[in-house]
Amino acid sequence: MVFKDIKECLAQSVADHKEGKAVIVVVMSHGGPGFVQGIDGGQVSIEKDIVSVFDGVHAPRLRGVPKLFLIQACRGRREYTMQFMSLTSKVPVFKHSTNYD
Repeated sequence: MVFKDIKECLAQSVADHKEGKAVIVVVMSHGGPGFVQGIDGGQVSIEKDIVSVFDGVHAPRLRGVPKLFLIQACRGRREYTMQFMSLTSKVPVFKHSTNYD
């Protein structure tokens, strides 16, 4: 998602929340210290743009509702290699290497 769409999606999630017992937010993206990135390179602050959207000040109807934030984001330059092995032949069936920022 692009930066603008991420913020709109979070705002809509708060608006749609009426009678739920909990809030779970899952974000998977590239990022850096304190932020995740949209596909357009826009930086979304974890604290200001994600977590605070669901606090009691910005979302009064979520006051007292438990919230869980799961954020998986790369935080620096690192080469990552993923390899899947066949259980029967012990030969790699898929291998992917890339550099992430």
